[in-house]
Amino acid sequence: MIAPHSWGFLFVERLVDLDMIDRITLLLFLSIGLSQQEYNSNELVQMDNGLWTKKLSDEPISGKVYGYFGEIKPLKKIHKGNLLNGKKEGNWKSFYHSTGKKKDEENYKDGNLDGLRTEWYENGNLKSITSHKKTRNRIEKIKYVEYYENGWKESEGNEWNENMKDWNEWTEWYENGQKSSERIWDEKEDGLWTYFYENGQKYLVKTYKDGKEISSNCWDKDGNECECSQYWWGGCK
Repeated sequence: MIAPHSWGFLFVERLVDLDMIDRITLLLFLSIGLSQQEYNSNELVQMDNGLWTKKLSDEPISGKVYGYFGEIKPLKKIHKGNLLNGKKEGNWKSFYHSTGKKKDEENYKDGNLDGLRTEWYENGNLKSITSHKKTRNRIEKIKYVEYYENGWKESEGNEWNENMKDWNEWTEWYENGQKSSERIWDEKEDGLWTYFYENGQKYLVKTYKDGKEISSNCWDKDGNECECSQYWWGGCK
């Protein structure tokens, strides 16, 4: 049983609890309200420090960003992504203006690309996929795949070489799906670059050491080795 003199303390404690709850509720309400603020993407600019704000302002913003698409009014309103303290956060999309069809989609974490970036042609076919990961000093590309508009794979890169600003492994295909070239080298730029005819027969292999070509071998379309042309794309002389 509670002593009578304790009721006053319980009453005051209850008031304190209610006051604290009211404050928390107010803070939550304000934070939700700010996060639900809506912006037109055409009215936003990215500042020199990388943060996003409204035109004629220098205050980083938070909220939902929308775009308007189509050629007939009323234009279609589409959610593009969210900003948090001026930085892109979570899933972001862009769209073709005339149709409103999705053009690309990417993910952000604290303003940096995180994971996949995907692009589409206006007909809806896949255009490219780029994979990113955060390293100690930068956001690094780890894989890239590009497609022809007809759906066939056009090129693929693996193991981004930051020194060369290029891929250690790079493969390209003709529009009929046949491989057209393949390059494989290491961080020292030692390796091979092989080119193929559309029938699948290789016509040129170039060998590199420390990024410099040291030899080349050529073949005709029937697989017979021959003297190389003056130009790398010429195949046999």
